Amino acid sequence: MGLSVEKIALRRTGLGGSDAPIIARGIPEELNKLFGLKTGEIEPDNLDDILAVQMGTYTEPFNAEWFTRQTGRVITHRSDHRISLEYPWMQLNLDGLTDDGKTYWEAKHLSAFTKEEEALERYLPQLTHAMIVLEIDQAVLSCFFGNGKWVSQDVKLDPI
Repeated sequence: MGLSVEKIALRRTGLGGSDAPIIARGIPEELNKLFGLKTGEIEPDNLDDILAVQMGTYTEPFNAEWFTRQTGRVITHRSDHRISLEYPWMQLNLDGLTDDGKTYWEAKHLSAFTKEEEALERYLPQLTHAMIVLEIDQAVLSCFFGNGKWVSQDVKLDPI
């Protein structure tokens, strides 16, 4: 489960969706670490024993199935790698596309105590990054909150 060795290596070649929240937060220590990762001065953390990361790799396929079952919107292009034509330093490993490729689909499995608004605020930079790379103006955040709640939130691109 998780990213292949090739996709992990691709992360070093540009800014990806998970880099967007780091940049948006603007915390110097995090930005310095990101710079070190991109320049090869720092090796990426081993996420094999990080429960939240591993949980996401297992629940993402189920999230896609659940989303489709609940909404009728089919998920395609799961795990594709894309590079922006306009900004070639921006790239993305897709969770998926829906609405015939017009909407980026992002899956998350969060704590049961996370509020819906907090989830959207936390992942809006990542969704925005994806929409820019894909040159589309819609995204949807599909979230499991613990094991008792699922919410889907559609987002329009804010070009500012």
